[in-house]
Amino acid sequence: MPETVTATEELHRKAIKLFQEGQYQQAAQVLNELLQRVETSELWNDWATAHLMCNQSVLSEQGYRRALSMDIANRIAAGNLGVLLAATGRIQEALPLLEKALVGSSQREGNVLNRLIEHLRGKLSEGNRPQTSTGRASSTTAVNAAPAQRQASRPRSAKAGVYFRGIVYGGSGYAEEASVEAAGLADHGIPVQLVPVGPARDENNLLPPEVRWRLESLERSKVDLDQSVLMQYAMAHAWDMETCGRWRIVRTMFETDGLPDGVPERCNRMDEVWVPTHFNVETYARAGVAENKLRVVPPGVDTGLFRPGAAPLQVPQKRGFNFLSVFDWQQRKGYDVLLCAYLREFKADEDVALILKVSQTNFTSADIEDRLVYFVEREAGLPLEKAPAIILINGFIPQRDMPRLYAAADCFVLPTRGEGYGRPFMEALACQCPVIATGWSGQTEFLNNRNSYLIDYRMVPVPDDVDIELFAGHRWAEPDVDHLRGLMRHVFSHREKARGRAAQGRVDMTLRYDWSVIIPQWVAEFRRLLG
Repeated sequence: MPETVTATEELHRKAIKLFQEGQYQQAAQVLNELLQRVETSELWNDWATAHLMCNQSVLSEQGYRRALSMDIANRIAAGNLGVLLAATGRIQEALPLLEKALVGSSQREGNVLNRLIEHLRGKLSEGNRPQTSTGRASSTTAVNAAPAQRQASRPRSAKAGVYFRGIVYGGSGYAEEASVEAAGLADHGIPVQLVPVGPARDENNLLPPEVRWRLESLERSKVDLDQSVLMQYAMAHAWDMETCGRWRIVRTMFETDGLPDGVPERCNRMDEVWVPTHFNVETYARAGVAENKLRVVPPGVDTGLFRPGAAPLQVPQKRGFNFLSVFDWQQRKGYDVLLCAYLREFKADEDVALILKVSQTNFTSADIEDRLVYFVEREAGLPLEKAPAIILINGFIPQRDMPRLYAAADCFVLPTRGEGYGRPFMEALACQCPVIATGWSGQTEFLNNRNSYLIDYRMVPVPDDVDIELFAGHRWAEPDVDHLRGLMRHVFSHREKARGRAAQGRVDMTLRYDWSVIIPQWVAEFRRLLG
């Protein structure tokens, strides 16, 4: 514990020094890192002040409010928030905070605060004074003046915008994409009211603090639903089919060659159905969704966060060459194909490891580690001591640490049987990590033989005993194990060639799929609907 405290204090001193030198953006970044380790009212006040100096008043207000929620007696945060609110014309909200800041202040601070409070009260008084026809105050009509408090509390009329009902918390593919898009729309001046579906909060602290607070601020915003776009960003079974807006839009995707029963009918009750890839357009249209409702609106990736050069995550027992796979433990992800190919191709004495970063949102019947051991020993017929190294990372990793995980790998491999678009493939390429992927489904929108290695496959019926019933009766890809073995050996043996393809992948992600390119496309779509 003393080492942690010392490291925390050192970071705080670094942030203060950067702030004093006028390097406000860098100070804010250090404080972001610090708040991942420990949250205090003082640190949130400093974080808010750094963002204020970067002209980010919305984030600054959220930070000061967070500081006060942790310590209501933090008079410095109260004073800072009061000054910020006063500067934006919210005098009625500012005055109680400035009065709180007076308590315990020095004589010099008190004099400044008293003058500010007196000035603001004067402005309130002028604003509440009714006018005669000559523009002068009339004492005889003062009884008709609305009290300042009543004026301040009168709700503003809600605007047309986007009523964004979607999964934004929890770390899923839907959540990662939707959280960026909701904030991106608001940052481009489109009013957004956020209504989370599923997890109501970022309980596992997977998001950076500024993202979390941005989303929570959007939850407090209001739009006029009758004039707005109702945007639903979730699986079909979670859509609200009763609520209507000016337009009803859904963002959706599916991973096989068909759709579950009832989904086409639900889609056809919407005005438009936005999907991430042309693969989805084909499968949805084939399943009976009206083609004139289908629209490709692409996904994106933060190539500033996911970039080469991150400090590799410390992975115990990693080897000289490390394959990485990131997936939810389910049949669709092809973990059995991956394990068969790896265990057959590599030997225990080779300097190679397979890192599995696994979540289990759709699986609860047994521990993943037990299942993995069972597969190696029973399905592959190998005693553990004779198997090449497999390293299991079980559970979620915060988004901020994922680039470090990709940096710890020499190749990302996922022989999936089907994807809506495959977010980990985008992240890996953005980090300039060589990619091996199945040559079918949504990821082929951006993966090709110039930037990745595509596994041969054949189309097969989904097994009757599939672990997720929604896929039953459909068809998906069955990746070729032998071809995957050859690709893994090729990347292991020809590392420079593999890095060359990855470099092209990085270029593709930066030029075509960075959020700075994608968000304006989303903004244009909503502006088209809002007129």
